[in-house]
Amino acid sequence: MLMLLTWGLTISAFVLIFVHLKDWSAEDNPHAILGCATTALAFVQPIGAAFRPHPDSRRRPIFNWLHWLVGNVAHILGSKNVILFHVIPGGSNIVLSCLKHLNPLNLLFTKYKGRFHRSLVS
Repeated sequence: MLMLLTWGLTISAFVLIFVHLKDWSAEDNPHAILGCATTALAFVQPIGAAFRPHPDSRRRPIFNWLHWLVGNVAHILGSKNVILFHVIPGGSNIVLSCLKHLNPLNLLFTKYKGRFHRSLVS
């Protein structure tokens, strides 16, 4: 349920950005491209999860690694995209300055990453 909420809010935010800008970003910054890539990965992630194989399937480890990889790449791109937004003219504010130096989601993710990784290989 929480993933569906996250998925819906991500897609809504993506659409609202284009509604607000009314065009593709003309900035000389990869923020827009990375944002589209991150959104595409976030869009695909729950769809892949819906088709995951049975836990006893011989294909389950392949699914686990692909699902882990897509999620991590989306997380890394999204985190770096926050920093790239910081250097866009008009995109700088105190909240983004704090996120640039200390992203609490990165800290939480790093804390539990080892536990999840161990569950993939077992």
